[in-house]
Amino acid sequence: MPPTTSNKRVEGERAYVKAHRGEPVVLPPQQVYLHAAKWLSHELPASSKLEVVVRGGFYVRSLAVDLGRALGVGAHVTALHRRAIGPYVDVREPVQLTGAEVLPWLSSIELTDAQWAI
Repeated sequence: MPPTTSNKRVEGERAYVKAHRGEPVVLPPQQVYLHAAKWLSHELPASSKLEVVVRGGFYVRSLAVDLGRALGVGAHVTALHRRAIGPYVDVREPVQLTGAEVLPWLSSIELTDAQWAI
């Protein structure tokens, strides 16, 4: 379930805007994709580290809440680090990309100056 403070639209308005005003927000369940999950460490009962590979629209914080609820112990996220977005891995510094580097999975063509001016 997307959290009520998500960026999804409800009746044309962002859910988080309505939630912050104290209005009730009902979001329908969404199909999401969890491609991989791996426990990195456990320091029970205080904390655990989990690495997940997901598609866009996946709410990792909601996964933590759902895991805690399923285990009957409660859970929340204290730190969240995005390590990759699409084909871009460990993006920590600004990167300048040009041409086909921008969207490498799409076909592209080089334009001459004359074609660009049209």
